Amino acid sequence: MHHTAGAVPPTRRSNPIRWPSLARRAGALPALLATAGLALAACALRSAAEAEPARLVWWQDSLAPQTSGWSQLHRFDGSILGLMPAGDATLPDPRARDLGAWDDPCLHLLVAPRDLRALSRGELPAAWRAALEEAGQPLPPAATIRSVGPLAADGAGALIRLPEALRAVADAPGGRSQPLGRAAAGAAPALRTHRAGSPAAGPPAAARTDERSELWGAMRLALRADRMFADLDYLSTELATRYAYTPQMDLACDYALAQFEQLGLTAWSDEFSYNGYALRNVVAVKEGLLEPSVIYLIGGHLDSISNTPWTLAPGAEDNGSGAAGVIEAARLLAPLSCDQTIYFVCFSAEEQGLRGSAHFAAWAAQQDLDIRGVLIQDMIGYYDPAGTDLWLEGFRDAPSSVWLMNLVQANAARYAGLSVYQYPGDGWGSDHVPFHNHGFPAILAIENEWDSYPCYHRPCDEVAWLDAGLWSSISAATTISLAQLAGVQDGLGALFGRVRAQGGGPLAGARVSIFGTGYPMQISAAGGGFGWSELLPGSYTLLAERFGYEPATLEIAVAGGGLLEVEMSLAPQGAAAVAEASEPDPSRARLRLVPGMGASPAVVQLRLPQGDRGSLAVYAPDGRLQRRLASAVRLEAGEHAFAWDGRDRKGRRLPSGAYIARWEGEGHRAQSTLVLAR
Repeated sequence: MHHTAGAVPPTRRSNPIRWPSLARRAGALPALLATAGLALAACALRSAAEAEPARLVWWQDSLAPQTSGWSQLHRFDGSILGLMPAGDATLPDPRARDLGAWDDPCLHLLVAPRDLRALSRGELPAAWRAALEEAGQPLPPAATIRSVGPLAADGAGALIRLPEALRAVADAPGGRSQPLGRAAAGAAPALRTHRAGSPAAGPPAAARTDERSELWGAMRLALRADRMFADLDYLSTELATRYAYTPQMDLACDYALAQFEQLGLTAWSDEFSYNGYALRNVVAVKEGLLEPSVIYLIGGHLDSISNTPWTLAPGAEDNGSGAAGVIEAARLLAPLSCDQTIYFVCFSAEEQGLRGSAHFAAWAAQQDLDIRGVLIQDMIGYYDPAGTDLWLEGFRDAPSSVWLMNLVQANAARYAGLSVYQYPGDGWGSDHVPFHNHGFPAILAIENEWDSYPCYHRPCDEVAWLDAGLWSSISAATTISLAQLAGVQDGLGALFGRVRAQGGGPLAGARVSIFGTGYPMQISAAGGGFGWSELLPGSYTLLAERFGYEPATLEIAVAGGGLLEVEMSLAPQGAAAVAEASEPDPSRARLRLVPGMGASPAVVQLRLPQGDRGSLAVYAPDGRLQRRLASAVRLEAGEHAFAWDGRDRKGRRLPSGAYIARWEGEGHRAQSTLVLAR
């Protein structure tokens, strides 16, 4: 956190960001689209389209274009859909976008948000599947279904163009007048409104918090403090400093960029200069399906400072905690679909006067980005028993900022059990300020007042000061709030499994846990069964343990709305700790673990098919980092061995039991279970 004595409260810019109108009404051709709900679009214009070829244009404004050749079809939030003669060589305005030829109107369809989300997952809505089956058409592959993206959208629906493989959906008898999606259940819901400065308005997600409580609760349980500690251990311990002008800060930016890219997000370095140095923020984007132009942002500064900034400024609390929380939020939300767009940003040069966030906020204002909420995390991991769990700081002259604080406070109390204090004055001293100065609603989440932390801006700001419970709870509160604002709507998945003895039958009494998460541990029943009914979509590691057997792990991927069935096999103790396949896959990295007995150290054997750069660490079954055996090392292809003496990173002897060894590299990942016996 950047602290400036006597900070002057910021002022809003005189020309605030333009908020689009959300009025949605039928256009000049009401019979075309104005059904009670969302209906098949514009088949009635087939003869007109054939007589005069046209192209579909999305006009990104609330005013119709002033041209005689324009025919309005439909209104979306802040935009209009219409037709132009195909012979017109130019669009009426730079804000208009050509969506292609209107050669077959029946292939253009208005769909409900839930149907669009199903398509993005490669699934067909039930009505579509029935139409294809009735027409005797085969179901297209998931890749074809996922390729159906929105041409234009708002909060109530989206316009898509059907591929030829789905033509039967449009040509089904009665389909041209039968509503799809929400219309089958009645009238389409009223659109939410959100206008800058309106005292009666609220956050777009305000009505969604209660109806999806099971999703937000699962998101809290799925957050993994072990991954956050692994990020922080590299950023604060391995790099030693992240002073803005040092090469280590470049490495920190490279690390954050790599984490975002591994999640499949669109990520880049936002470069700027200050004080004669080339600096950069790290940005990642998850695009919304319905309203991609509407943006919500979560951020925290990546740089650090101390009285020895060039050599030692670990910055674990200030602000490795906030930056690692941003990365974990990206991990949780990347597998999910969202209605609006999310930006994940790690800022630079905050300690030099909010330089990175000032650069980004100015750019966002220049681009006229529609950023409707900014959540900044700065110092969120130190627990002060004499203070409040969470401070929220906003701007009392900006109602949208107050709404954001109220939303985060409600989620912090309900899903994370935190006591919350709202700072009564205006925000200062962190990356939320530049966004407010440019007219964007912004707030700061901080665990307490900055001067309550004993190692503030000192070389002792190390990982050991952070409290895993508080850190993960604050991160959960901001991530859940972000998900609600951006319209995350995915259904939860379920898992059912069985544990059996290797070469034998079902095994009762085994402890099965989802590594590193807050999901409750399960005990396998008489038939070996276990399971969880509400899991956030994503990737997990199952760990199964039972007295007299070697522990086992299993990598799984849970999909929203689906049931995953798995089987885990436990080998009796005395058998090989890891059973080698007769013909192991030569393209994958593998870990073999030789357990330590008594005073003998355990040995972790890693085989790499190609050279790789990465880290090898040992974790407790609950996901807490115990010891890093190799950090950011470059290893050649082949076999490598690492000894572990059974101690944690502070040199303390760990008790007997099962631990997890994990290699995380740029090109390969591997994980296995290690048994420590005293």
